[in-house]
Amino acid sequence: MLRRYKRQLLVALWCLFIFIQSSLPGHVSAGESGTLTAILNKALFFLLGDKVLPVSELLLRKAAHFFEYFVLGALLYGALYSPERKGLKTVAFSLLLGGLYAVTDEIHQYFVPERYMSAADVLIDSAGTLLGALARHLLVYLKTHGKRES
Repeated sequence: MLRRYKRQLLVALWCLFIFIQSSLPGHVSAGESGTLTAILNKALFFLLGDKVLPVSELLLRKAAHFFEYFVLGALLYGALYSPERKGLKTVAFSLLLGGLYAVTDEIHQYFVPERYMSAADVLIDSAGTLLGALARHLLVYLKTHGKRES
């Protein structure tokens, strides 16, 4: 029972992290993305030379959306999973909650200076949530089925 509360606390803390990131004004968020993009491009050039196309800031920002919600999906699955509720139901419920949070996050951004709402971001976030929950489901499946076959 205590484990479930810890997992729920992790979900709440991750949602708080997402909320704080979404609360940053546009120029602050863009500055962080621009700095990270420049570092990533320098590292790629150092490792691969001119054989690689530079990473765009837009691509990096969308990847960050996906990653934030991938983690949320995995955390939601862990918080919601129980032996009584079979795995794919937990994946679906994780997707529902993660998708709803993505919608509220975009509404929140509408009120943040220099930020805007984006339906595309909700889709990216929902895809991240789904794949995060599926990845966690796969790990649970492999762990439980691996023990049975041993």
